[in-house]
Amino acid sequence: MFSPLAPREASANPFARESVRWATLVLMLALMAGSFIWQTLQLQRITEVPRAAPRLLPVAQVPKLSVLGGLFGREAPRASLPTTFRVRLLASFVHPDPRRSSALIEIDGRPAQRLTLGTELAPEARLLAIEPQQVRLSFHGREFTLRLQRSGQPVLLQSGSALSSAF
Repeated sequence: MFSPLAPREASANPFARESVRWATLVLMLALMAGSFIWQTLQLQRITEVPRAAPRLLPVAQVPKLSVLGGLFGREAPRASLPTTFRVRLLASFVHPDPRRSSALIEIDGRPAQRLTLGTELAPEARLLAIEPQQVRLSFHGREFTLRLQRSGQPVLLQSGSALSSAF
């Protein structure tokens, strides 16, 4: 009498047993390979660098605001832009990818901020480059280099005059 719990006889088709073992092994290897491929694709998707946004084409003709001003009333007076501000470089964090570099900068006595490349520090002031011991700034169209200093004094940037020897 045959019982499912009783051990099978050794003479009961050994080829069938081997083929079941090989089929199980091949199935397990295929599942592991599929899982590995799926995990690799997920990792690629997560670590993929986003592509740059397409640049917009310049507008062919921009109407002059003086012509349009009469249609909508008078232009509100603009606040004058600052011509000086005090900055102090506290630290720079340089990454091989310049877009991921950052600098810790104190502006006009306010708490320090961690700024990245291209950030506007103040009107007409932009962070151009971050290097290990210094940063380059643009202020009113002029380029300045701000270095790490041991003294705690901030540097005064002026738009119209020559800079002190701190640069």
